[in-house]
Amino acid sequence: MEHIYTFDLHSHLNEKNVNPADYFERAQKVGLNAIAITEHADKDPRSAYEKLAEFVPKGMVLIPGSELNSEHGHLLCYGKDKSFYDHEELFADNVPLETILGIVEKNGYLASIAHPWGFNHDSYGFNIGFERIEKLVLTKRIGVETYNGMIGNLSNFIFDTNWVVKPVNFLDFLEKNRVT
Repeated sequence: MEHIYTFDLHSHLNEKNVNPADYFERAQKVGLNAIAITEHADKDPRSAYEKLAEFVPKGMVLIPGSELNSEHGHLLCYGKDKSFYDHEELFADNVPLETILGIVEKNGYLASIAHPWGFNHDSYGFNIGFERIEKLVLTKRIGVETYNGMIGNLSNFIFDTNWVVKPVNFLDFLEKNRVT
């Protein structure tokens, strides 16, 4: 029998001022198997992880991580355990991408570009363009977030208002084909 696992790989606690118990209650309600806490680098990501670690329900996995401020925009980074937060250089502002990727490779971490077409000040798509993102994915083993709450809310707006047909069709294509 096939089993589908569901993960939320981009979540915040401190930024949203969420109670840890409420956080996991919602996660269980929507059927998540794992959550990566990716608190913004400037919002004390270690404390977000530590707060949540006390409340992890049986059968659910909590992945340590952070939404880093790289020189090109926001980059999600995932560690193996709490020692991830010991790499203080990751949590500075405008960290060179090569610095981040060096730490990622050396420690067996994972990295993924967050909301690549989000706001122009924090978005790889606007800051370096599609071709460079593609090159990063192909040469540096870096992921790209293809769906998050911001895009989900935007798609709901588009559906509800019949605003633009092409983005809706594209989001529908991603959902149906599970491109992630």
